[in-house]
Amino acid sequence: MDTLDELATWGLVPPVVVADAGYGQNADFRAGLADRDIAYVVAIRSDVTAHPHHADTRCPALVRPWPPAAAPLPGQAVPGGRPGHQPWTAGIQ
Repeated sequence: MDTLDELATWGLVPPVVVADAGYGQNADFRAGLADRDIAYVVAIRSDVTAHPHHADTRCPALVRPWPPAAAPLPGQAVPGGRPGHQPWTAGIQ
């Protein structure tokens, strides 16, 4: 960062900084570049997270369309189509 700050005192700002994983895994380095509005491309290891600290990383609940859009198979009874037949949705809360 000191080198980039010294360049800035000379009126020089790099259009982009490219760095290896040694710098890429350093969150303070990435934040320093972002604070200085310098675009960057850095390598990171697969175990490094690259999202804001306050990000919610939990998986959302699975949402499925209800009822399913699939049509009944040939010869399959249509729910509610015959007396005494219970539709496939019966008992689902």
